[in-house]
Amino acid sequence: MAHRVDASGSAALPRSPDPPPADAWKRAHHLMVIGQVAEAIPLMERVVAEYPSWSGARASLGVAYTRMGRIHEAQDLIDTALAEAPEDFSCRVAKAEYFARLGFYDKSVPHLDIALEVAPGDAEYRAAFEMRRFCVDKSKGLFYRETALPWPRGWRPWARRNHTAEPASVAVLEKDLR
Repeated sequence: MAHRVDASGSAALPRSPDPPPADAWKRAHHLMVIGQVAEAIPLMERVVAEYPSWSGARASLGVAYTRMGRIHEAQDLIDTALAEAPEDFSCRVAKAEYFARLGFYDKSVPHLDIALEVAPGDAEYRAAFEMRRFCVDKSKGLFYRETALPWPRGWRPWARRNHTAEPASVAVLEKDLR
């Protein structure tokens, strides 16, 4: 058996092959459950790259991005996955968690209601049910939601913005720096 040689000239142990996607997905899911989201993301990205049509995987990657604060990437992944598979349990729960983590508990509940209708098993049903109960409890007393003016149509406060400096303001900044 041939051994690789590292930069120092010593023999390195042979590298084990990457796990197949199913194993990578199970490992990523386990890492998410125990809170090691940063370690789960590369595995999830690999699976999503290998299976781009798997909406549930993209939605789950969106949840991982949400947990890491990568809100814009998460929103794009989850919205696209949900548009492609509106009745998919994983996509609905992902959208619910996305809203809940942003503090929009009341917006999570309708997604969880749909998820409960299509839950693939008892464990998934219980998880969605408990999340729904949590979101309903947290949304109680959100007085400002009922009394505040609605957002203008098509405007999302968390949407990606292109901030480009005006040429005149760049000149002023450069002048101030001298």
